[in-house]
Amino acid sequence: MAAAEIMNELEYYRMKAAELEKAEIVKDKILEVLENTKQEYADVVGFSHDGKARAVAQNKWKALDDIQKEIELLVL
Repeated sequence: MAAAEIMNELEYYRMKAAELEKAEIVKDKILEVLENTKQEYADVVGFSHDGKARAVAQNKWKALDDIQKEIELLVL
């Protein structure tokens, strides 16, 4: 393999690594937003005296938890 071919291959793998790193950063930010929003709903469930608001917050928390688990399973 010529030096030029090796350099091209090296550049290709550097670009692929950068893409994967960017995808991982985006995934981490999404998970952070989900976790923060889940905490807001957990606070409503824990501190609200309104049964209807607690039920709605619990359902939203569960939906976000399901989404979070699916995202965590993604291999980017």
